[in-house]
Amino acid sequence: MTRNQLWHMKSALLRKSILTLGIAVTTLALTPSEARAGGAELKKLEAELGKTVGSASTTELITALSNLISSSTINAAVVTGEALKGATSATAADFGAELAELLNAGTFPEVTSTNLAKFIGQASKTAATGKIPNTLHLTDFSAGVLSDDNDNAAALAAAKAAIGSKTAAGIILGGRALGLSDDEAEALALASLADKSLKSAAQATSQYVGDTVSDIVDFTLALSSPAANLKLIKSIAPGAAAASPSEADDIVEALFDTAATQITTRSIAPALAKSVASVADPEVVTFIAITMGEEIQAGNISFKKVNSIAKGLTQGLVLSPVNNEDFDDAAVRFSTTNKLDEIGEVGAYLIAAIATRPEFDSAKKAPTVVINLIKSMIKAAKIKAIANFQLEAGDDVTGSILQTIVSLSDAGEPFADVIEAIRAKFGKASTAKSIGGKNAALVAAINGAITKVLGGTAGTAYEDGTIAVFLPELTNPETDNRNG
Repeated sequence: MTRNQLWHMKSALLRKSILTLGIAVTTLALTPSEARAGGAELKKLEAELGKTVGSASTTELITALSNLISSSTINAAVVTGEALKGATSATAADFGAELAELLNAGTFPEVTSTNLAKFIGQASKTAATGKIPNTLHLTDFSAGVLSDDNDNAAALAAAKAAIGSKTAAGIILGGRALGLSDDEAEALALASLADKSLKSAAQATSQYVGDTVSDIVDFTLALSSPAANLKLIKSIAPGAAAASPSEADDIVEALFDTAATQITTRSIAPALAKSVASVADPEVVTFIAITMGEEIQAGNISFKKVNSIAKGLTQGLVLSPVNNEDFDDAAVRFSTTNKLDEIGEVGAYLIAAIATRPEFDSAKKAPTVVINLIKSMIKAAKIKAIANFQLEAGDDVTGSILQTIVSLSDAGEPFADVIEAIRAKFGKASTAKSIGGKNAALVAAINGAITKVLGGTAGTAYEDGTIAVFLPELTNPETDNRNG
């Protein structure tokens, strides 16, 4: 299964913190019927099946639907949606595609060309909503029904009917886009963004239609550049990044570099930092930090936003999904351990990118600027269910930022004139307490990092933003340039 396919299996639940907390997947392993018991259509479907939807085969589901849809006492689209929601990859992997094929063949006479778009939309919305939504079969379902359409009218109408679930609306349009050229896919997405009823699904549309194109950066710019769409960049960018997580920084950089989009992108940089980092491959979040740091360095983004950008990047990494099977394995990109490594990298390379800003010229002001940056990141690096996460982040962020400053100073680069003031400020016990607050363990972790770096005993324990960063093919995390 490709990385994009894995990302697209993430329903709305994956955008919530539950999967960032390292809770085992088995915690969520309720059968769909148990989680949604009480729905009239679901009860009738399982009564017809004589078993749970999750244990039924494609053939059994099709037969049950055929019997139920012929009855005027049931909502055909909703019961179909319940079947799509509950069908599993274990027993009914081809259900979406088979259902589409039968609809095209006219197997369900109750579903006609007149009501087909509404049927697709309502069924998809049902599958994508509820306590445990399941969109696994929706792309095959929508693609199978809509791919032979001569224009986009039916797909847009179906997406409107599904708009109660933005995810479902985006998947429908993504299904329609399969097989289209890049230009045709862009035209479909632009048509949806121009429709007042579908603008709210801009992020999902950018993700699922974006997944079908060969050049995600050009696709993003095509959607973002029209003046009418500038306000939608905050949705388009994370959607496109979710479609191609390894190209998240390329997307952000292009938005900064393109005349039509750069002013808007600069103005929403802190929000983009969080939203894009939450869906990006963790290994490229450091590059996003460098890109945004360079914008700050050049004066294109106010220096006053540096803390909110650092906070947003950290929050994005915290919110990004984890690989629950390799929860503590640093060699796994989507592990909690690697998240910590990447948060340290963000601090190191962000401070290096903005090192020659005039705000660091003052021996009186520079220490406070550094303290506030560290504090912003550590405060954001918090996962309630993992108490040690913030403690580890406190150590790594503090150590990595200070290590970078020391290295820059030792090389006779920026900070050389203020390094003694920084050393003096961080040498006070009150400094760690001002960052860690009343959390004694966190204060101790911060103090430990300060002592090692400023005492010269850190060795290669922390990230160093002066070391050239590179991005190899994303097969293994580049985890920790220094302590990997």
